[in-house]
Amino acid sequence: MFKFFNKKSNEEEKKDIYIKEIENIFSQEMTSEELIKKISELIDKLQIIINEENIYKIEKTWRALFDNLFIYLSKIGISDSPIRSFTENIEQNYFNLITQSSFTQEKLKEIFTFFTNLPVSNDYFLQDFIHKFIDKTNLEKDFIENILGIHLKDIIQKQSDAYLSNTQYSLIKNERLMIVELLLNFYEKNNNDEKYLNLALNELHGLDDYLRLINFAIRQNNLNDAVLYCFQGIHNDSDNHGAYFEKLAEIYEKQNEFLKAIAYRTKSLYITKNKNVYFKIKKMFSLYPDSREYNSKIIKFLRDNNQYDLLIEIFLEEKRIEDVLEIALLPEISIEEKYLVAEHTKKDFPEDTLILYKEILKFFSSSCKEESHCEMINNCLNEIKQLYNNLDKKEDWKKYLSELKNFLPEDILCKYII
Repeated sequence: MFKFFNKKSNEEEKKDIYIKEIENIFSQEMTSEELIKKISELIDKLQIIINEENIYKIEKTWRALFDNLFIYLSKIGISDSPIRSFTENIEQNYFNLITQSSFTQEKLKEIFTFFTNLPVSNDYFLQDFIHKFIDKTNLEKDFIENILGIHLKDIIQKQSDAYLSNTQYSLIKNERLMIVELLLNFYEKNNNDEKYLNLALNELHGLDDYLRLINFAIRQNNLNDAVLYCFQGIHNDSDNHGAYFEKLAEIYEKQNEFLKAIAYRTKSLYITKNKNVYFKIKKMFSLYPDSREYNSKIIKFLRDNNQYDLLIEIFLEEKRIEDVLEIALLPEISIEEKYLVAEHTKKDFPEDTLILYKEILKFFSSSCKEESHCEMINNCLNEIKQLYNNLDKKEDWKKYLSELKNFLPEDILCKYII
């Protein structure tokens, strides 16, 4: 991405101009799209010499850009902002600059310290970047642990401020979580089990991160501790009950207690509505034949509780086409699901699939002026025509076309008149 040539004059002056331009861009009121355009123009200017003499100057310019970007992200606090996506893209360019250059340990330490002190917005882009920085550079381990530890202490001190607004507290909590995750990953990678466990236990109350402790205990084969952490999580962390039930199933499966494993995995399925959990349960049926009766009970429970999307996924995976068609014909099933099912049933059940395509066509015909809806209408008409042909019911197709004149424009229908 970067061009190499030998011009070396006026680089310091250029760097000052770029940093001033960055400050000027972020001082203006503009939309995200306008901001992205301005930054893109600036980055084009930064595609200049990268050599030993000016690399530090250019790198400082990039850091000034990131500094302003993260302050901006922190203020707007929108995780799916176009700015966030844009930041991810330019991060790769910056990371290439770091990894392709012969930075000294002191310079790497300077960059690492800079990024760990950036403000945290409501996403994990910064955490991913720092994690990658640790992984891909030869930064000294003691320095990494020390900087992250100091930063964690500073964050804990900030959290004790009684005058924090809810927004400020939320951002600081996110920042604390980020640093803890980085430290835990660091300890795990370096096989420092004692520090990993101490940090995880110390942060448990503030972050409710029971899954970390559960996974750690399972890796250590301390299954009794893992079960204890699961139940603590169920008691204290209502948002993740499905994950805790799945972990209990995993533990009991390791201990060959398959009935318990199936029971907890079934609880996880009811909460998470994840088809993969269902197939894990089904796989266990072959290991423990007495548990086969659970299968029909699970399917019945999903039917009784209107978990149709999940049932469609399960039946399609199991190639239970008749069962999936029965569900798809229900009026409460979404148009998207009906279309998905029709693609699978048109070969073996053409008559019933005709009903599905007609329902889909009727839905989209109410707004046939929209381009995307016109495309779907044409797709449905083609499928319906083909099904009538396959059934040798061309006269029925003509009759249906005549009925469509009441709610579809002539310019669409004229292509299908025989």
